[in-house]
Amino acid sequence: MRKTFVIGVLIFTTVSIALAQTQSARRNQNTSVEQVIRQLDHERIQAQIGANAVALNRIYADDFIGIGPSGTVRTKPQVILDFTSGELKFQSITTDDVRVRVYGNTAVETGRSTMIGQDKGKAVPRDNRFTRVWIKDGGRWRLVANHYSPLIRSETEMAYRESCDARRTTRWTGAAGACFASSLLAVRISATQVSATTLEANVSTI
Repeated sequence: MRKTFVIGVLIFTTVSIALAQTQSARRNQNTSVEQVIRQLDHERIQAQIGANAVALNRIYADDFIGIGPSGTVRTKPQVILDFTSGELKFQSITTDDVRVRVYGNTAVETGRSTMIGQDKGKAVPRDNRFTRVWIKDGGRWRLVANHYSPLIRSETEMAYRESCDARRTTRWTGAAGACFASSLLAVRISATQVSATTLEANVSTI
């Protein structure tokens, strides 16, 4: 009886260790894939800014389909053609709040993107949310789908941002500080106006 119990404990311990090792290996693999995807996306962004057809051809899957921030639908050949011809161009692309989830040979990347560029002569929406789908094909990860959704902001916020953008110079910190200071001043003026209105109302009721 005791021998059977000991054997059972050993089997349970062995299985538990094996499961823990499998889960650890899976986590490490997902982390490795996430790093690869982040690096590839960085290379893709640089290829877009530089209109690098060779890099774009390497990163995009042959059956890629994408919906840009302006709503334009493009295939891989169209993406490469528009970048190399200058129809689509970016001066700056930054991303944040990026998450990568791995499902075997598929990875889904989501996040926020801030872009400065032109699509057929028109400025692309600056602030967007994106979803990218990557697949592992022939031992290499490639981008198979990309979709942007412009962020909707209030009219007040957009007007203030445009005002700040108009004041920007090569001294970014100083300009940003000026915009921030003007924002605080506007808040203080509003508060003063409210206080004055309240005081007048109190006086009129005496």
